[in-house]
Amino acid sequence: RSYSDEVVSKLEPLKRDFDVIEYGALSYDGGEIKHRLFAVKTKDWCADKPSALVTGGVHGYETSGVQGALLFLTAGHAK
Repeated sequence: RSYSDEVVSKLEPLKRDFDVIEYGALSYDGGEIKHRLFAVKTKDWCADKPSALVTGGVHGYETSGVQGALLFLTAGHAK
């Protein structure tokens, strides 16, 4: 699996409607950076309005958390 293909490339189109912020990276196998970490926020964020936190993580080869969060952003935003 390619993190770049399955996650990073899917964030690119979201930049039209959201602020996509890289906030860190995870490394393993001798310190080589493998996975950049991103947050996606509503443009013109207002802390006074109600908010929801949607997270998606990976455990082993299970990527449904990340894919579910991406689907929420794309399908949920279209409505």
